[in-house]
Amino acid sequence: MSQLLDVTRMTAGRLELVLEPVELASVVRDVQLRFTEAGEAARAG
Repeated sequence: MSQLLDVTRMTAGRLELVLEPVELASVVRDVQLRFTEAGEAARAG
């Protein structure tokens, strides 16, 4: 639900983005985990 609200705020120009350094490897692991979980959920039906 919060992701939908974020998209709504972005399209309305009301979402404030703050740039900051990130550990790229950590971001990649997080994205990989989310895709893995989504794939497993889709297979489980």
